[in-house]
Amino acid sequence: MAVAPIVLRAWGREIAAVFGARERTVMLACVALFMGAGLSGALLAWLFGMLPGDTTAIPGPVRYGLLRMVLASTVLSSALLMIVFCLLAPQRTTLAALIELLPVTRAGAVAGLNLPLVGLSFLLALTFSAPSFVMVAQLLGSAAMVVFGIVMFAVLVALVKVMTFSLFMITFEVGRRFVRLPSQYALTVAAVFSCGCVVALSAHDLWPTPELLTGQTTAWWHAWTPSGSFALTLATAANLANLPMTPIAAVAGWTGAVVALFLLAGQLLRTEHVSPSIRLLVGMPVPRTRLAAQAWFEALILLRTPQFSIMTVLIVAITVAVALWVPGQDDSALFDAVLGALVMAPMLVCMQSVGLTLRTHWLARHLLATSNSWALPKALGTLVASAPVSILVLLILGVSGLLGMDQVPTMGAGALAAWGAALLGGALVPYSEAQPLSAGLTGFTVMILFLGVAGGLEWFLDGISLINVPLASLLALGVFVLGYALVVRRVADDDTSRI
Repeated sequence: MAVAPIVLRAWGREIAAVFGARERTVMLACVALFMGAGLSGALLAWLFGMLPGDTTAIPGPVRYGLLRMVLASTVLSSALLMIVFCLLAPQRTTLAALIELLPVTRAGAVAGLNLPLVGLSFLLALTFSAPSFVMVAQLLGSAAMVVFGIVMFAVLVALVKVMTFSLFMITFEVGRRFVRLPSQYALTVAAVFSCGCVVALSAHDLWPTPELLTGQTTAWWHAWTPSGSFALTLATAANLANLPMTPIAAVAGWTGAVVALFLLAGQLLRTEHVSPSIRLLVGMPVPRTRLAAQAWFEALILLRTPQFSIMTVLIVAITVAVALWVPGQDDSALFDAVLGALVMAPMLVCMQSVGLTLRTHWLARHLLATSNSWALPKALGTLVASAPVSILVLLILGVSGLLGMDQVPTMGAGALAAWGAALLGGALVPYSEAQPLSAGLTGFTVMILFLGVAGGLEWFLDGISLINVPLASLLALGVFVLGYALVVRRVADDDTSRI
């Protein structure tokens, strides 16, 4: 565990050097960021977490079935968030290579290097899951059960995080070292396999079937999934249902299995050199004007990153799967949120763009004799790279009937707001290929900015009876672009110190 503080210190010093600030200022900013995460979670819980009516009047077996649904959705969302963090993290860092030369066990090195990343994903998952937690508290129906519910909810999210991380890393190393797949293909296989495992473990409890809503269990393995075992533990403690199966063995079994998976990942994980980019659009002519050439350069850098290419393939594949699975049959708010996330996801990957070229910004400034000459081309280039993917997702959803024309402005405005949040978050906390923590904190910052600003504006407009989701998203976009311009001006004051 001595490695984790080194990771935090190295990241803090790099961010302090970027902004010319002290490390203490960076830590205070992180504290403010975590407080903002708490406020965003509270806002989400207040907006979406309250179940209608008196939940204590619902029969116990039905409440147990609803509890299984809520915990299963938490498992799935937490796992998907961890997979995204694993994909965005740098595959090889200087610190990891250095630690391998020291007398540190492999499992200890893996834990220390990735504990901050998993911890950030855990905190962000708790923020996203705030509405689910409020629902769990309501379904338990007892004030004495709230503390027990908090502990079990947090333990479930933590186990899912470590399990997903371990599955991802094991599959990645097996594919890269034993099957001899290129790193980009191994990452894609790891993401698909770990996502498929989590879906298989939680799919039975995700849909409101009559069996689920009556609290029935017709197969023994229903209680041996992560969400099923924890839901049964809470239901048994709250006397929601008189079920013959004991959940303690299942919870203990899942805990032991997760520990074993993590130890196996620690033994397999290696920091070998990997190809830093994918050769796309080779031989394409460069635009002749300076602004267009700079924007093309920024777009090409982003397009050639493995993370962007892999995320694009996965997003399109998931969109096609959703379109083929449930063509136009579900109009619920949750399903609309899933569709919106698919449209916005390509824009969020732009968070890496500022960090990818951070150490070469001084070159354009000295050659062109203008300050911040990279800021506008970077914004245009990231939009050119990511917008076609979002448009393709919109077309697939529209052709399949899942998305109506009246929803396109809302989805488009949300995607633009996500692009603005990615630009601002990427400038505030630049991505670094040398820091294992950078991807996690950059993604954490972007999501908190998006949830806080866009959600806050939507709540404010709703309070003054002017609810308009596209308007709230466009206002949030304006806030993000203005913040990006201010931060870029501060970052570019002196880039030569980071050569």
